[in-house]
Amino acid sequence: MKAVLFEIKGKKYSCKPTFEVIEAIESSTGKGTLQLVREIINADYKMSELVKIVSCIVGAQSKELSMDKIADEVMGNVKTFSVPVVTYLVECNQGAVELETDVTDGGTEGNV
Repeated sequence: MKAVLFEIKGKKYSCKPTFEVIEAIESSTGKGTLQLVREIINADYKMSELVKIVSCIVGAQSKELSMDKIADEVMGNVKTFSVPVVTYLVECNQGAVELETDVTDGGTEGNV
């Protein structure tokens, strides 16, 4: 999975999807990653959800970036944050198709 770049308060954060972050996003929003992608693309989401998602993603990089510290910046720059959020959420789901298996019991090798 590829890292996605977020810029907050003038500092850049390269954020690679991890299970812990995915779990935090799903727990804080009560929604799965693909549902969130659909909602953001269709502009059918709550602002608080976007703030929670960004907080989960960059919060894993820096504990100084709590939700209350980034909320105003995210709300003031929705377009700036919605694109990397969607990219990040899509990357979360790309791992499933990039897994390679090595079947050694007479099967074949290939991509799953």
